[in-house]
Amino acid sequence: MPSPAGPTKAKVLAKVNQLLEAAGLYDRVHSLRDCDSTLFHLVWKKLFLTKLPGLVKDASTTEEHSTNFAVLLQALAADVIELDLSHISAKSLASGELRPLFNLAE
Repeated sequence: MPSPAGPTKAKVLAKVNQLLEAAGLYDRVHSLRDCDSTLFHLVWKKLFLTKLPGLVKDASTTEEHSTNFAVLLQALAADVIELDLSHISAKSLASGELRPLFNLAE
């Protein structure tokens, strides 16, 4: 459980690495820059054996990653966990904010 002040960079990276391992992806991230929409889409493909429609291929800008995170969040909320994920913003994920990345990996 994150502290009231929020998760640290180390805790976010540990949580993302736990998610990668749980998904059967035995690679590790060592930087927040690695925690982009491409990584989370890779996890999606590994877990659900399908690609998400509407993604920006080869996303490189914050705006493109934000678009991709929005697609991912919508699919997670509607098709997988059936919970409201409005507390996680695609823009904050794309910007590499710690709390949203931790929450998504959780």
